[in-house]
This record gives sequence, structure tokens and C-alpha cells, in this order.
Amino acid sequence: MDFLRVLLVLAVATALALCVVWQGSLARRAGRELEQMQQELAALKAQEQKHRAEIDRLKSPERIMVQAIRLGLEQARSEPRPEHGWGGGDAAVKATDGSADADLLAGGPRD
Repeated sequence: MDFLRVLLVLAVATALALCVVWQGSLARRAGRELEQMQQELAALKAQEQKHRAEIDRLKSPERIMVQAIRLGLEQARSEPRPEHGWGGGDAAVKATDGSADADLLAGGPRD
């Protein structure tokens, strides 16, 4: 009977030791996953910042005006023109960012 009792104590001790090792393994895995998620979050935040900067660049009035001129569009006129009934004077438009498109905005050569 003593042999069975010793065997039972050893089995319980082994089971407890395995549980401790298993819990440690789970904790390390969770730590690695957390670190990986934090790196992914940092990369996504950097990507978001790039996207926001691109959005700001794309929606700038100067860039939109340059694209409109390249497409042959004209600025809408609010006063009547004598010959067509619309449009008064041409509004002066200039690039404020010092870009190479300043001459295009000022009515210079088109590509």
C-alpha cells in the first residue's frame, strides 16, 4: 500500500509540475503574440500617418487647380459675361507651396 501511496504522490507532483510548465509556455506564447501585435500596431499607425499625409496632399486646392488646368477645365465664374451672360473677371490663382506648377496655375505652358 505504501508503494501505491508514493506512486500517487509522484503522479500528483508530476501533474502539478506539467501544469506549471504548460502555464509558463502559454504565458511566453501570449507575450510573443502581444509583442507581434504591438509591432503590427506601430506599422499600421505609421501607414495611417502616411495615408493622412497623402490625403492632405491630394486635397490641397493648389494640386486640384493644377489637375483641373491639365484637364482643360476652367474656374467657375460668378459674374455674367457680356458675350455669354456669365463670368466676370478671371480670378488670379497662384501656387502657395512654391511648386513647379506655379507657372501652370498662372496660365503658363501646359504639358
